[in-house]
Amino acid sequence: MLLGGGGGRFLDESEENWVWDAYMSIYQGKYRVTDYPRLQLFDYLKVPGFASILPEYQAAFPNANSIYVVRDPRDVLASAIRTFKVTSRQDIENIPWIKERWLGIETSHPIERLAHRWSIYLDRSADLKQVTYVKYEEFCRNKLLTAELLAKQLNLPFKMDIAKRLADRQATHSSTRDYSPAGSGTWRNSPLITDCDIDRMEAICGRQMLEWGYLHAT
Repeated sequence: MLLGGGGGRFLDESEENWVWDAYMSIYQGKYRVTDYPRLQLFDYLKVPGFASILPEYQAAFPNANSIYVVRDPRDVLASAIRTFKVTSRQDIENIPWIKERWLGIETSHPIERLAHRWSIYLDRSADLKQVTYVKYEEFCRNKLLTAELLAKQLNLPFKMDIAKRLADRQATHSSTRDYSPAGSGTWRNSPLITDCDIDRMEAICGRQMLEWGYLHAT
């Protein structure tokens, strides 16, 4: 939607999944960003996992701009359940985002693991220059205006007719998400998410949730 108005080479992780190994290895200190020269072939990247290596990426590409979409971690849980077609409580622990070990999260509890993942990603972007934050919820309220303002801020071409056509489409390849975006607040209606799950997420992510308005001080 944001890039529909111009050209450039676009890296989509669903088609270039070598980037998964890249950010995992860079985060663990096994390799450096410069060990992946293919990154220089692309003008734009859509790789959420790069949130974990933003300091390293910006050090290697100091002129690069990053857009970080922040979403309520409770909705991230609901999205994971829907994305991976989870139908039972037992299957939550098999969600790939929860099973992955490369972040070094020690707890074995699936909800806590997802909460720590969200927290690590967001913390890694803190205090970095050239990171533009967008709250997912605000984007959902006015997609076209948000995209247009981002394009102006980052000096990107923007075509409203293309943006309108793409506004309600899933940003991820249909092989991963074959449904339309559900918007914000979906965690409240998920039959698989319990009050205990929410308590665990808020205990781990509470500081950042307060900062971003997902919780309110009492």
